[in-house]
Amino acid sequence: MTRIDRLAVMTPEVALVPDRRYPKVLAGMIGRARARVWASLFMLDLDVAGDPGHAVMGVLNGLAAAQWRGIDVRLIVSGSRDNYAIAETAATAVAVGRQMGIPTRWLGARARRGSHAKFVIADDEVLLGSHNWSPSAFLASTQDSTWLQSPPLASYLGSLFAAQWSRAPRKEDA
Repeated sequence: MTRIDRLAVMTPEVALVPDRRYPKVLAGMIGRARARVWASLFMLDLDVAGDPGHAVMGVLNGLAAAQWRGIDVRLIVSGSRDNYAIAETAATAVAVGRQMGIPTRWLGARARRGSHAKFVIADDEVLLGSHNWSPSAFLASTQDSTWLQSPPLASYLGSLFAAQWSRAPRKEDA
């Protein structure tokens, strides 16, 4: 294999994801997944009043449907221990995720290093950027995210996710 061939194999497909397209791109990734959908977020805000189209709940419903299809779905919410409003939002999101049957862990539940990362891995697809899952991020504020089709990046982020998952308290430990 020549250097150019190796470079072509290593170069991922990449697309910028405009703000209002983020929920649709994410839903497409979840719908196409055949093995796993792992998401690590700082904020997951279920503010129904601020989300007239229920975009955030739509994402959670998509994760629950993927879980039902037998996909390895995992959700990590980090949040904040220092900001009461953010901590309350994170605790609510974790509780709702678990009630929906989505394996969910709260990385910010204990005095440990949290995470401000925001990424989703669906098989070999990655959605990486500044989007929280919130009405503000989906509808009102300017965010930057990128979609990539990249097995090496998905593998790398998968190892970071696995480390976060093992650090976050399980339901019975929280």
